[in-house]
Amino acid sequence: MLDDKEVDAVLIASPHHLHAEMAIGAAKAGKHILLEKPMAPTVAACDAINAAVAKGGVKLMVAHLMHFAPPCMAARQILEEGELGRPLAGSSWIIKLWMEHNRRDWHLRKATGGGMLLTAGIHAVDRLVWLMDDDVVSVSGMLGAKFHDQEADDSALLGLRFAGGGIGQVQSVGYRTGATTYAMDLVCERGTLRIDMDRGTMLGRETVWTELPGSFEPNWMHNALVREWSAMRDAIADDTPSAGRRHLCAQDHRHYRGCLRVERNPPRTRDRRWTLTSTTIWPACPHTHRAASGAR
Repeated sequence: MLDDKEVDAVLIASPHHLHAEMAIGAAKAGKHILLEKPMAPTVAACDAINAAVAKGGVKLMVAHLMHFAPPCMAARQILEEGELGRPLAGSSWIIKLWMEHNRRDWHLRKATGGGMLLTAGIHAVDRLVWLMDDDVVSVSGMLGAKFHDQEADDSALLGLRFAGGGIGQVQSVGYRTGATTYAMDLVCERGTLRIDMDRGTMLGRETVWTELPGSFEPNWMHNALVREWSAMRDAIADDTPSAGRRHLCAQDHRHYRGCLRVERNPPRTRDRRWTLTSTTIWPACPHTHRAASGAR
C-alpha cells in the first residue's frame, strides 16, 4: 500500500506498540498520517515519529475525538472568549466497561502499550490538558489492575500540576460491571463548567447552572469522528498546517505521553494491584497548547 501512488494518506489504528514503525514507514513513503491515539507508548517513539514526519514533509494528526465533540468545543469557545478567566482546577474522568467486545490480548499487556489509561483514559488526560490550556510540569499517580486479572492497568488516578499554577486530576477506570460516566469539572476564576459527553456542557455562576446552547449532540461519538476525518482531509487538500484550533498536534501528544510515563521500578502499596508513581518533573515543552496545530 505504501508503494501505491494513488494512496495519499493512511489511517493507523493498529496495536499501540506498532504505531511508531508504521507511522515512520508511512512518512518515508510520503503518505499523510492520521494516527489513532495514543501516538506511541514511549516519548522516544513519539520523537522518532515527529522526526520522520518533518523529514518526509507530510501531515500528521493524532486522533482525539474530544476536540471535535460539541461539549468540549462549547467549553473551549467560552474559555477562549475570556468570560470565565483562567481555569485554575480541573477534574476529568472516564469510567467505563473495560472488557468490551473489541478488547484484545494486547490491550492487557504493558509491552504492547495496553491498559485502560493509554487505551481510553488518555481521552480524560487530553480533555483536561487541552481545556486547562497550559503545560504540565509534574505528575503523580497510582495505577494498577483492580478489577481484572491482567498485567496492564485497568484503573488509574493521576494528579497534575500546571506551569501557571493550576491543578488537575484524572480518573481512568475500566470496571467489570457498572455504568459509564464520561465527564469533567473545570473551575475558573469567574465561574465553573461541567462538561458531560452525554448531556452537554453547563455553565455555573452565582449557584445557578445554565446549559450552553449547542453543546449537546446525540450520537456525538460518530459525529465527532466524521469531523475529525474531515478536518484531516481538508488540511491535506488545502495544504494548511491546521484546519482549526480544535486539533491535537503530534507535539501535544508527545507532551501527554510524557505526562503518563512512570518509573521502571516504582514502589508498590500493600495492595499489590496498585503501583505508586513518584512525581515526575520535566521542563515545559517548547510548544504551546494555545496555538495547537492539528496537522503538520
